[in-house]
Amino acid sequence: MKYLATLITLLLICQCGYLLAQQQVDKPSSHLTDFTLGVAFPPSASKDQRQFSIEHMNQLTIRWLRINQDWKFREPKNNQFNWQPLEDRLLDYKAANKNIMLTIDMKGLPQWWLSLPTDSARILEFEQFCTALLAR
Repeated sequence: MKYLATLITLLLICQCGYLLAQQQVDKPSSHLTDFTLGVAFPPSASKDQRQFSIEHMNQLTIRWLRINQDWKFREPKNNQFNWQPLEDRLLDYKAANKNIMLTIDMKGLPQWWLSLPTDSARILEFEQFCTALLAR
C-alpha cells in the first residue's frame, strides 16, 4: 500500500507537469517541442509492481524512469553477482518501450568492499563492478 501512495503522488506531479507543458507546447512561441516526462523510483520489486507502474506510466505518456541499484545486492560477495532482479526489471521496462536511467546507491555498499585495505583497491573493484553492470 505504501508504494501505491508514493506512485499516485508521483503520477499526480507528473500529470500536472504534463498539463503545464502541454499548455506551453500549444503556444506558437513555445520552445518545449520535445518535452518528455520521467518518473524516479516507480514500484518495481515484483512483476506485479512493474506491471502496475508501466500501466500508469503509459496512461501519463511517461517514457523515462529512474531505477536505483544497491551494489551490495548485486555483488554480495566479491565476484559473486546476482543480476537476476535487475535483469527482470530491465526486461519488463524494455518490453514496455521505457527508457531507463540507472543509478547506483552509494549507501548500499557491500561489506567486503568496505573492508578492502586501500582506496586504490576500492576504486579498482568499483570500476570492475560498473563495467559488469554496464554489460547487462
